[in-house]
Amino acid sequence: MGASGRICTVVPVEDAGEAAMLALSSPTGCVELRLDFYPGDPGEALELLATRLHSPARVVVTLRSAGHGGLDRRARGERRAVLARLEDLAPEGWLVDYEVEDLHASSGCSGCIASSHPTTPPTPRRALEEAAVAERLGASAYKLVYPGVEPWEQAAAARLVAEAGGFATSFTLGPGTLASRLTALALGAPLVFGSHPRAPLDGVPQSSEIMELYLRMGLGES
Repeated sequence: MGASGRICTVVPVEDAGEAAMLALSSPTGCVELRLDFYPGDPGEALELLATRLHSPARVVVTLRSAGHGGLDRRARGERRAVLARLEDLAPEGWLVDYEVEDLHASSGCSGCIASSHPTTPPTPRRALEEAAVAERLGASAYKLVYPGVEPWEQAAAARLVAEAGGFATSFTLGPGTLASRLTALALGAPLVFGSHPRAPLDGVPQSSEIMELYLRMGLGES
């Protein structure tokens, strides 16, 4: 898959209609629908979005919890039911993001993304073990993101991507986040994430900038 399909443009879903327009204007071939921004029933928003989005080709559906840096404050038990419903409602080929706690509490998933957002990086061995468990539980990709200022923290993220053979993505948050995302992309990560130019998020580089710099590196076509 080209870089455009591996760079997901984040779309905060505050209003389903506006989110659909943002998604359709994504500068990359992948969008992430952040349903934790939605004030109502996330399933209702997803149903509406599913009828309107015939492009981009790749869509990630996310209900990020407050414990992982998002806005959703449902208890894990309630989240499990909501995520299962989102997976049922999602069109074929769309990926639902399961935080690792949700995935472990469920009976697995069908091609989801297993994500983890710790405050400190796990050891590379622990990260690889967690990725392996996620794969056994049905995930098609593993995502590990954490704050990182020191060079070794960014190197640890890159090592996971390199050793996971296209199954894992990992990058750091903070001053070096753009370089960390580019490194993950260059090493074959299945996904990295950037903000929409019309809906910027604090601390998240724009997906169009990630794409531009990746192509400038001369590593491949979009």
